[in-house]
Amino acid sequence: MSGKTVAILTMTALSLTACRPQAGQQADRGSAARENIASVDNVLSIYRELGVRIYTPQFSSIDLRCGTMPDTSERNVVFCAEAAFTHDLLDTFSHSNIDGNHVSGGTWYEGATCIETPDRVGNTGGFVWYGGQFEFLSDSATAEAALHRAAEAGGMGFRQEYIIHEGRYQSNTRTENPKFNRVEMYRVLALKGETLCIVENIEPMHFSDFVPLLLKAHVTEALYLDMGDGWNHSWYRTADDRVYEIHPTDFKSQYCTNWITFYK
Repeated sequence: MSGKTVAILTMTALSLTACRPQAGQQADRGSAARENIASVDNVLSIYRELGVRIYTPQFSSIDLRCGTMPDTSERNVVFCAEAAFTHDLLDTFSHSNIDGNHVSGGTWYEGATCIETPDRVGNTGGFVWYGGQFEFLSDSATAEAALHRAAEAGGMGFRQEYIIHEGRYQSNTRTENPKFNRVEMYRVLALKGETLCIVENIEPMHFSDFVPLLLKAHVTEALYLDMGDGWNHSWYRTADDRVYEIHPTDFKSQYCTNWITFYK
């Protein structure tokens, strides 16, 4: 990325203990006063006792940028992160290499097939933004219909793994198969109260330990965002125009294909 100098957001080590999530497990309705919240700036808050960071960009619109990551010199961009999975590591960009059908700049595109099986994570839900409103879609049929509505209205949308719906954990391959339940940094697009936000763990952990933290943070809807070294490279801009990288680039960053992008 070019443009102004950016700062690197470093991780704070915490000692965490969490239990394996059960399908149907509900969000914690306890007092927010116990969460020990530290507000870093107008975008980032750190919930130290829960072990999560929550980003709440102040935005007027959202798009799915495809092909090239938004640059830090684009001062109307306040947050961007990899959204849908990238199907293969290709040297050239193609919409067909994004897992799942998607909408970018009001145009519907056919993506690669990404069906969940016991041996593969897949697109079990989706997210759309159009007409000034966002919507989480918890199943494939409603997600596909919503993508077409988003395209007709000049909006955006993409498919991904659905993690939490109506405050309950949705059992999926990632938590049931050890192959996908690795110790990693994880990130979701989430609904907390009436606020659209992005939540990630502070230190690497198993995904089955991450889900209970989301529930304790009172997340009621959560859709996975692509992560892993390189895929997790992202950035945000504060109200006073400071830019922070959340994770550094890596070899695989060059293969990223799409980014959920929030605009002022």
